Amino acid sequence: MLRVDLFIDKFEGLENNSEASYYEKLSNNTKERISEYINLLKEINRCARISSFIKCWHINTNESIIMWDAYSNSNGGIAIKSTVGILKRSNIDERPIYITKVNYIDEFVPIHNTVFPLVHERVEFSDEREFRILHQDST
Repeated sequence: MLRVDLFIDKFEGLENNSEASYYEKLSNNTKERISEYINLLKEINRCARISSFIKCWHINTNESIIMWDAYSNSNGGIAIKSTVGILKRSNIDERPIYITKVNYIDEFVPIHNTVFPLVHERVEFSDEREFRILHQDST
């Protein structure tokens, strides 16, 4: 698994800038208070990215040249065909893991939940058709 903040996509697991108005709608607090709250959520999100690890899998019945080009190099690569059940049974780690499809969305990714930004991607990445095995380290 790769630590989320080390992904090539520098926006992986991050919020976007349109959430201030989202939280304003939910709160009667002052703008200063909302700003403090958002900054706290962003810090929690930053810590979650450092302590989250993801293994990405492509969901498809056939091989994809897009995936080969994106995730292998000139020396080649390997394809592993499996099922979610086999992957679950092959996990020998006692730490909890989460397995989920990635949701591709147009709107902003809120950060009120540390897992939400890790299992949602911008719609531009929908060709990846991926699911993820996710672990968040609590130490």
